[in-house]
Amino acid sequence: MGLDSVELLVTVEEAFGISFTDPEAEKIATVGDLYKGVWSKIKDREQIENNKCKSAVLFYKFRNYFETEFDSKRKEIVPNSLLKNILPEVDIKTKWAKIEDGLELELPNLTHSKNITTALFITGITLIFGGFFLPIDIIKEFGNSQYWWLMPIIGIGATTIMVKSAKPLKTTIPLDNIRELIDEVLLLNYAKISKQLGTNRLEVENVIKLIIQDRTGVELKEIVPEASFTHDLGID
Repeated sequence: MGLDSVELLVTVEEAFGISFTDPEAEKIATVGDLYKGVWSKIKDREQIENNKCKSAVLFYKFRNYFETEFDSKRKEIVPNSLLKNILPEVDIKTKWAKIEDGLELELPNLTHSKNITTALFITGITLIFGGFFLPIDIIKEFGNSQYWWLMPIIGIGATTIMVKSAKPLKTTIPLDNIRELIDEVLLLNYAKISKQLGTNRLEVENVIKLIIQDRTGVELKEIVPEASFTHDLGID
């Protein structure tokens, strides 16, 4: 498996709470191989009569929590409810951490707003490329200097510091509605949830498909058991 495939496999291992040995990983060439490999390690969690829909269980947990902790109205909490209406960005970092602790679930990381992301991108590009091109003008004007190579390093360093300094400004939920939140939380916590509620082969395959799509951008219709990661999906 190439490095991209290795990263994908690590994501799958984390999602299901399993680990492949190197010889096992080397045998995984197709999507079907991955299905079989994962199922062989978690089939002890199988629940034949799996009547509890995990997404529904998570929805009820979130709805109850929003009702009791944030005074949300029950009738306004439905799968398509916008998160920004239930959880305004005021003190969102504290609220987000409170939800994680209260429900004992990992939530998606908060992100920067579009305006801040754009500003960081433009400033970073300016600093980095400025660090490469400014020395050319300086050399033309003042002659060669043994320290010109410091400029690109300074630009990259300044960009790194700027990005790290902007972390406290991550106050945007990267999802639109509760349905999207439930889907993401299910992927992030599948290992834990499947141990509690059980699972089945079809559900495992669907989760793996979603992970592959999320990590690679490949359309779901292309993620079939016989698809080769390298030749069909373009994953090195």
